[in-house]
Amino acid sequence: MVAMRAPIRADRAICTIVISMDVMDVSGEHHNGLTYDVFKTRLDPAGNVVVDSPPEREQIGNTVKKTDVAMAGDGKSDTSKKEAECGSCYGAKPPASGCCNTCQEIEEAYGRQGWAFTKLDHMEQCVREGYAEKMKAREKEGCNIHGKLTVNKVAGNFHFAPGRSFDQAATHVHDISALLSRQFDFSHTIHHLSFGPMVKGIKNPLDWLEVQVPSDRTFPLLLKVVGTEYTYLNGTTVITNQFAVTEHHRDVSGPGGQGHAALPGVFFNFDMAAMRVIQSETQKPLIQLLTSLCAVVGGVATVAGLVDAGLYRAGRALERKAAVGKLA
Repeated sequence: MVAMRAPIRADRAICTIVISMDVMDVSGEHHNGLTYDVFKTRLDPAGNVVVDSPPEREQIGNTVKKTDVAMAGDGKSDTSKKEAECGSCYGAKPPASGCCNTCQEIEEAYGRQGWAFTKLDHMEQCVREGYAEKMKAREKEGCNIHGKLTVNKVAGNFHFAPGRSFDQAATHVHDISALLSRQFDFSHTIHHLSFGPMVKGIKNPLDWLEVQVPSDRTFPLLLKVVGTEYTYLNGTTVITNQFAVTEHHRDVSGPGGQGHAALPGVFFNFDMAAMRVIQSETQKPLIQLLTSLCAVVGGVATVAGLVDAGLYRAGRALERKAAVGKLA
């Protein structure tokens, strides 16, 4: 297992509502809409943290909080509240509670059925919570996503993409039916991405990378991860990873610029190399330092002696020529 850390900032994607983060690998393990060890913070159009918006450990793409539901119910009569205790799932299979009391629960029920989550204005819970109004109010916001993930040591990917994700017929699907008319700008800044603990001398190529992604384009990154064993002078050994990266853009807009021919988003595709790099810190012993110093001094003395002998012989030759009158 490998632990990854990834603080990523998207300034123009409405990720506070519609962005989902998923992890999957070739072993068949899928994690959709992560809810653990991943945090997000809302950002205004200028990139500043929205006031009263601390990092929240919740599903990326969550539509409503329990406090919102409670506030939406304020002022209603006890009879109305009682009638709303068991909301309809509108044909979808209800959760274990048997009721869909929030817009999110309806969305999750539709996801389990593999249905498109549309016609929100006909769903009482979504109307009551102001889902459509929230999307409109936050459509110019961005967010900061940070956290850590644990993945298997096999090829896989994690990605940020619009729409709620679910598995259907062994296929990973994102429901963007309600978002087809939107254009998504996934320009972002990667503050830091690492596979394992940081060690001295190893630089991560994606740290502080600013990416401008044109509208309706996907941004896949191919990461080649190599295991690394680093041993310090004090004998402490750290097992970590370093990686190389290849990136490119791909246009996913539909015919005539309408809709999407593929899923827009930011995709981190990683592959684990079947090798390990071993690095160790070493220090020369004092005797080796003295030996090297003596060798340098001896070399300098030898060269100086050769130069002196050459100059002496040249001088003597000139003196002999001058004594017999052969010096021009």
